[in-house]
Amino acid sequence: MFGAEVRRLREDSDVSQERLAEVAGISQSYLSRIEAGRVKPIVETEAAIAIALGAQLEVRLRVGTGSPIRDHIQARIVEALLR
Repeated sequence: MFGAEVRRLREDSDVSQERLAEVAGISQSYLSRIEAGRVKPIVETEAAIAIALGAQLEVRLRVGTGSPIRDHIQARIVEALLR
């Protein structure tokens, strides 16, 4: 998803992968893997790409199956499973 958006914005701006990677401070091969959806960059890299493209980066939290923070019993179960 992120990679496809990067590719679309980059191509709409008529910018090469090489140039975008240079401005974002990453390698062209890494940018290629991002655009292909083969890697998920950290948010700092996403921000650098967005800035280089003149785009706005949005981060969203979506409702999942429930938060262990709200349920102290569930939190203990999760912690035990993670150990």
